[in-house]
Amino acid sequence: MERSLYTLLSMAGSVSRVFSQPLVINLNSGEYTPDALVFLVTGKRVWIECKPRRHLDDEVRAKLTEAALTFMAAGDRFVIVDESCLDENLPTVANARLFSAWYGQPMDIVPLVSEPQTYAALTSQYGVHAVNRAVARGDMVLDFGIELSQKSLLWTPKKGELYEPDFLRA
Repeated sequence: MERSLYTLLSMAGSVSRVFSQPLVINLNSGEYTPDALVFLVTGKRVWIECKPRRHLDDEVRAKLTEAALTFMAAGDRFVIVDESCLDENLPTVANARLFSAWYGQPMDIVPLVSEPQTYAALTSQYGVHAVNRAVARGDMVLDFGIELSQKSLLWTPKKGELYEPDFLRA
């Protein structure tokens, strides 16, 4: 689940930095280490815990509630993310995994389209490398909630129209 979390965060337009297991805090219920600390481009912080629903027993819920209150007292958000967002078979995770692998690749052409076009048409015109790199860098977008196919529509994003995981939306 954590691998899926970091993959989704790497594609999120609102994320500027991510730290894995950034600290250990002492709570009344024991020590606690959050899975991630996310700095948003707005400067706000979001602490994230990945936890399968089946592991959320009363003891774990009490510890996470105490952690949430601690982070909220500092003006931060705390989010628990489960398999409903992080299952590796979800289209959002599969798409993020595909495109995030292209992020570090050097850019050559940035496809610009005035109207949405299919993945097939764009890759035929610009090449798979250029299209995938453009999506990875946010220069093109698609509906991440739908599994990528040759018929998927891609477009040049308008301001603020980048991929955003549901669990990061306030």
